[in-house]
Amino acid sequence: MKSIGMSCRALKLISAGWLAVSVLIACAPNPKPEIEAWPMEERAQAHVDLGLSYLQRDKLDIARESFKKALEVNPRSSEANHGLGLVEAKALNLDLARDYLKRSVILDSQNIGAVSDYAIMLCNSDSARQGVDLLENNVKHPDLIGLSTKLAYGRCYEANDQPGKAIAAYKEVLKLDPDRQQALLSMAHLKFDAKNFLSSSAFLQRYFYTNTISSDALLLAAQVEDILNNPEERDYYTQQLWSRYPRSEQAIKARELFSK
Repeated sequence: MKSIGMSCRALKLISAGWLAVSVLIACAPNPKPEIEAWPMEERAQAHVDLGLSYLQRDKLDIARESFKKALEVNPRSSEANHGLGLVEAKALNLDLARDYLKRSVILDSQNIGAVSDYAIMLCNSDSARQGVDLLENNVKHPDLIGLSTKLAYGRCYEANDQPGKAIAAYKEVLKLDPDRQQALLSMAHLKFDAKNFLSSSAFLQRYFYTNTISSDALLLAAQVEDILNNPEERDYYTQQLWSRYPRSEQAIKARELFSK
């Protein structure tokens, strides 16, 4: 009987032990899931977004560093190359900017922002035909493009001596942004070249109403008013030009034209 009693106690202890183990297992926290690696594209994009934020605030050195970190993560990032192109363009490192923008387009020809910015650089450096071809070959839906791409079309058509298409492009720009200075001044020049001097004057007035002044606009305004036989207005613009930009090419040309 004694052995039977011991066996019963042993069984009770064993049962209690299993019960305790079961309770511990039930109360134990679930194992943590394995942490998934942050995808390369997302890591690179985070650096790109940071770089764009600094670029908008003209913090070029920090923006450059952010875009380069994006390229360390993903060397084939079109967005990072585009960002570096914009940084170097603002820093007036134009050859380097052109290289980055070209690579951005090679990596992704549907990065329309990069296509537009690269086209403008080409059209500002005596490669207008190449810039026009770049836009026409890569922008698949011209009716759906944004403001910057419409500006690129206008600039490249203007540089490539296609005034009709340039005017049409700038009109589209001004529908979206009636105070866009680049488009207003270009329209003034295009209308002047077409000998539509009243229209040129009107675009110049709209340009000046944006509180923007440039030596180019002042010289053009003086030329327009001279042709329209408004000597007082002409003299006003020439005096502004000589006062604000005395050593500019436009000031020198104005002296040649109006100091006789």
